[in-house]
Amino acid sequence: MGNASIVPKSAPTALSSIKSHEHVHVADVLEYVMPIYYTKIPILPHCKEKLINGWKKISSNKAEGFQKLKKEHPDQVPCATSMDFFANRLVIRLCEVHPVCQTMFKKNNVKQGTLFLNMFSMLIKEMDNAEAFNKVLKMLATSHLKMGIRATECK
Repeated sequence: MGNASIVPKSAPTALSSIKSHEHVHVADVLEYVMPIYYTKIPILPHCKEKLINGWKKISSNKAEGFQKLKKEHPDQVPCATSMDFFANRLVIRLCEVHPVCQTMFKKNNVKQGTLFLNMFSMLIKEMDNAEAFNKVLKMLATSHLKMGIRATECK
């Protein structure tokens, strides 16, 4: 972009002060529009262990919370497995937090959620291999770009 203006990293309100004719670097803008839960801080070992153990319970249909809810309130559990239930709840919650996602999803919640769960599985599997992990993320970003989905659409 040549001599494009850059949003000062020290100014949290910098985006609101940019005039429409000014140019900014996308990477600098994304820092301000992406949710705060994107971080470069490494996952702590105890958090990683909880993540892996929780994922194993969900993927093996042994998630205690799901089993208890299914037993006590079967009318609230339209899914046969904890994976389907998690996939369904994930999409419902994502659409609550980011309503724009509803228009992007063409599949039912369980099928759409299953796509997310497949990606989670790949990311969890590659968590200790930075090169493979980054490769999975690049593949995910590329597939979303091909569908016309940009990071700024998920703000």
